[in-house]
Amino acid sequence: MSLAEIRTKVKITTDKVRLFSTGDIDDAVNEYQMDAWLELDKVAPHLTRKTEDVALVASTASYTLAATDFLKPIFIKPPAASIDGKSFVFSTEDQAFYQHTDDGNPLVAQRGAQTFIVSPTPTSAMTVTFHFTYKPATITTTQAPTIFDTDTLAPGAIAKLFEDINFADSKIWEARAARRLRKFLSLYMYKSDPGALTITAAGAFFNR
Repeated sequence: MSLAEIRTKVKITTDKVRLFSTGDIDDAVNEYQMDAWLELDKVAPHLTRKTEDVALVASTASYTLAATDFLKPIFIKPPAASIDGKSFVFSTEDQAFYQHTDDGNPLVAQRGAQTFIVSPTPTSAMTVTFHFTYKPATITTTQAPTIFDTDTLAPGAIAKLFEDINFADSKIWEARAARRLRKFLSLYMYKSDPGALTITAAGAFFNR
């Protein structure tokens, strides 16, 4: 699967209406890939999420992730979270954020693409694990789609292009794209379903 194949499938339909530039097609393909990626994130997060350890430092409120493909935060896990009960809550940077003083439940606000600030400012060093959804690689002539196939991306790109020119068939292609995406996601939803699997710790677990 390559960008050339996706372009060809898109042009078979769009060239009958309008000769879109290669750049327009590529932009539409990547725009739809992002839409599809966010839907995939809902049903198969193990494919769309990453983690990064961040070392919090006493008296330092601002931290920047090293990941360049960061898209959106999910949650932050402190060490031994299930024992000490500390939890980090994502919030907005406002007056209430700066007035927050509960060190057991610090607030975290995003400031910039990869930078976050913590309130109250940490009073001791701690390494936390930052869980986030990452951005799929931009599809180019040398970079294949991260997950989705040609038959999923092409109708979505066609819908995007037709929508831009207010073409009457735009809604038809949106429906085709949505139908194909649902079929694609159902496969990953099935693979990701843990079923009725449970794990039970027998006996005095913490005394062993």
